[in-house]
Amino acid sequence: MSDFRGMGVFSLIQLNHFTREYRVEAQRALEESNHPTRWYPFAVTGINVTGFMIDLIHDRLVDIKLYRLAGSGEGEDVAAGLTALHDLYATIFTRFNKLWVDTNPRDVMAFPSIFQSLKDDIRRELLQKSFRY
Repeated sequence: MSDFRGMGVFSLIQLNHFTREYRVEAQRALEESNHPTRWYPFAVTGINVTGFMIDLIHDRLVDIKLYRLAGSGEGEDVAAGLTALHDLYATIFTRFNKLWVDTNPRDVMAFPSIFQSLKDDIRRELLQKSFRY
């Protein structure tokens, strides 16, 4: 039994990529998630990030990045696309952690509103083509 609910193995794979390829950022996020007063659920945050990414894919907000990879002529287009999605996950998770720390919430009950704020910011940036990943 896992705690990866509706996002399943994909969320676990993304969290694994984050911790392997973005060790410093993942370690910082894990440490902040265990803060005595402003803690947040690390794995559940990962599940939420994966769910948000699936929404972005459904809403076609990451198409340009994926099409660029597909048109790059590399033989590993699918692998490159998956890596790009995992890198996007790492960027979003890292930004969430920074926002969480900067906001300094009173308790974990602030999670939904802070995560929604991040989602709104990222959607706006993707629509304006100013999001960097």
